[in-house]
Amino acid sequence: MSRARNGFQWPHNSYVLAKAGDAELFCGNYEQAQQYYQKSIEIHSTRGNLIGLGYIYWKKGQLDEAQKLFNQVRILCRKRLEQGNESPSVPYNIAAIYAIQGKKKEAYKWLKKAIDAGGLYFRYQSRDPMLENLHEDEQFKQMIAEVKEMVYEMRKRIEKND
Repeated sequence: MSRARNGFQWPHNSYVLAKAGDAELFCGNYEQAQQYYQKSIEIHSTRGNLIGLGYIYWKKGQLDEAQKLFNQVRILCRKRLEQGNESPSVPYNIAAIYAIQGKKKEAYKWLKKAIDAGGLYFRYQSRDPMLENLHEDEQFKQMIAEVKEMVYEMRKRIEKND
């Protein structure tokens, strides 16, 4: 069994398993992603990628199972927002659920909130399979272009100040 320097046993670390699931999801390996996500959620029910697993269920036509996970995520996100959590991941997760379900208007609203909260990871957003329903929209392409420009402008300011 492998161990990291900090003592975590990787096969039993829900965060690492969820990230491995994300990597498999991005590669289109849904079965392997599902296995990682399920193991991650077994270890830590709210730390695993519930949305990723829900996405896989959605793609497989298991809509009731997907909806259960999406509802769980919405409840967790609502609690985090009520507690003052300002992480861009909270509105991003909500945007992803709406995008998966094809509810584009709501997805864009929450994606904008994620960007406004500092979610400036345009490379990830433009490839995220959970946002695939948005990828070909002009509105999405424009949002990504604006985020990309913001990031490049920030980099220029940083380089200028160094």
